[in-house]
Amino acid sequence: MPRTLDPHAVPQVHQHLMAEGSFEAARLMEIDSAGGCKRGGEVEAALREMHAVLLALQGHQLGPAFAWLERHREALEARSSSLEFRLRQLEFLQLLQRGAPGARAGLV
Repeated sequence: MPRTLDPHAVPQVHQHLMAEGSFEAARLMEIDSAGGCKRGGEVEAALREMHAVLLALQGHQLGPAFAWLERHREALEARSSSLEFRLRQLEFLQLLQRGAPGARAGLV
């Protein structure tokens, strides 16, 4: 006998799948639950963008993170975020690790 998910839990499970980047599983859940857990394209787009930036960071690519930072600069400044500072630190460390010309000169 197949087990069914409590209908009240469907939106929470859907949200979790989206947050984890399991977009196809979330889409299948929408279909299976007759669309009762749709969150809107704006949320999905933001989560997809977040996962793309995270994937780039895992590959040591900072460009997408800096692009995201530029698009959200005002909101980040309003929150006194240190994200840009941390990204710049990471960028500098990457330059040091690559042995970029002049990178070590800034340490003296």
